[in-house]
Amino acid sequence: MQSEIQISLKYSLVDESYTNNMVQDGTLLTVIEEDRFSFSLLDNDRQKMVLLKDYRLINTSSQTINLGDFFTKVYETDADLQNISRSKTVLSIYSPCSVLVPTPLFLKEKAKTVLEQICAIDDTVDIMEDHIFDANAYHIFSVSRDLLKSSGDAFKQATLFHAGSAFIESQIRLNKHQKEPVVSINVRTKSFDMVVSNGSNLILHNTFPFETSEDLIYYILFTLEQLGLNPDSVTVRFYGEIDKMSSSWLVSKKYIRNVEFGNWLEGLDFSYGFDQVNPHQYYALFSQSLCV
Repeated sequence: MQSEIQISLKYSLVDESYTNNMVQDGTLLTVIEEDRFSFSLLDNDRQKMVLLKDYRLINTSSQTINLGDFFTKVYETDADLQNISRSKTVLSIYSPCSVLVPTPLFLKEKAKTVLEQICAIDDTVDIMEDHIFDANAYHIFSVSRDLLKSSGDAFKQATLFHAGSAFIESQIRLNKHQKEPVVSINVRTKSFDMVVSNGSNLILHNTFPFETSEDLIYYILFTLEQLGLNPDSVTVRFYGEIDKMSSSWLVSKKYIRNVEFGNWLEGLDFSYGFDQVNPHQYYALFSQSLCV
């Protein structure tokens, strides 16, 4: 039940240009997953990020939390989220049930059937798809109807995407002039997303669950082996919930020669307060700006 949901604000950054009502045209970017809801505001006139908040779910019970209730809890708690003046809203969700299909093979009427080969589908979800132009593919995914109702009530005319779609597109654009394959990893709290691209071509996208750094490096090395990529020569770039003191970073450096952190998203500016944030940390959230 919603009354049992507890949340904590892990990070908050609000630029004075926002508090002084200087943002006349904004785009609200949001990302929600099973234990996290983060959002930022892009000043469209200056192409500058001016607000960032990161809420985490404190699950005090063994029951699975309803994403719609989680969304409502954050929305009712945060006055900025309720009152932000914007011309566009991007609602992005990490769905655990998703699959990429090459554009030539995609048929909208067959999307549900394709997704049913990956995971169980019931009448509590709707099936959506993103067209990732740079990947020449469609990203098919399921979304909870409870979340759709809760977010629809709060965000009128919001545009819905899978949060991983923007990450895929951003990495293809970033690496399009690279002559060798690049592995991009977005680390989340309970899973990580892997994108492997070679120039403008998407080689692989997958999401792996993990609990320990040993799990993470096992999946990375296994995937490199399957793709014929040498951990002594391939570049592996990390984003998200990882830093130089984390065990995931330390074990990755042990087994992979060329590891690095991702940088700020190209084409955007960030207000001075964002120098407190590591460039790779909220990259997946900022990359949702590509959706508009």
